[in-house]
Amino acid sequence: MIISLIIFLIYKISFFSALIIYCLYQLTFVFGGYLVRAETLVANEKEYLGKIDVFKQIGYLIGLIFSYIFYKSLEHILHISDINQQIESLHYPLIIVQLMVITSLILSFNKTTND
Repeated sequence: MIISLIIFLIYKISFFSALIIYCLYQLTFVFGGYLVRAETLVANEKEYLGKIDVFKQIGYLIGLIFSYIFYKSLEHILHISDINQQIESLHYPLIIVQLMVITSLILSFNKTTND
C-alpha cells in the first residue's frame, strides 16, 4: 500500500493515479484471501476466530473515528476546506503509518531467540 500512497503523491488526483491505486488495491485482495486462510490455520477454535473478527471490526471503527477527527481538524484548526487538499494531506500521515508497519514487520522477523 505504500506504493499506492507514493503514486498518489506524485500524480495527485488524476485518472492515472486512480487506475494504478485501484489495480494495487485489487492485488492486495488476492493476498488478503491467503491471510484469511492463515487465520483459520492459526486459530483452530471458533472462539478465537470470533475474537479476531471482533478486533478487526473494532480496528475499522477506530480507523473511521481517527479519519473523522483528522478531516475535522484539517477543516477547523488548519482551515483547509478544499476536499482535494484534505485528501492529499491524509497521505502524509499514512506514509508514516505504513513505514512504521513495515519496520515493525522487519524487526519482528529479525528477532533472535535464546534457546
